[in-house]
Amino acid sequence: MPRWDYLEKIYGRRLDLIYDTKDNPIHPMSFARVLKNLDGIRQWQFIQKDKSKYFLKLNVQKEKFDLENTLLEIRKIVGQDADVQIEYVEDIPVLASGKRKMVICEWKKS
Repeated sequence: MPRWDYLEKIYGRRLDLIYDTKDNPIHPMSFARVLKNLDGIRQWQFIQKDKSKYFLKLNVQKEKFDLENTLLEIRKIVGQDADVQIEYVEDIPVLASGKRKMVICEWKKS
């Protein structure tokens, strides 16, 4: 009889899945790849509120930050018809683990 190995537990961070405006799933790391390379962004958090409504919380160095370019790059990911609202914050709160949750999906897809 063959022996089947299996995973008993998986450890690590769970990431929320975000959807673009056409209901296609987007891997959360897509945002990290873009936002980490834009000047002036210290911290960020991307939140999906509805099918096409998103919030981007930003802690930025205003003299180095380019809002128009940031919105252009985000809309390349989620869709040109996306409603992306920006909220400037002093800090992104940390979880009990001491890490920040970068991507949050609050939309309950039906």
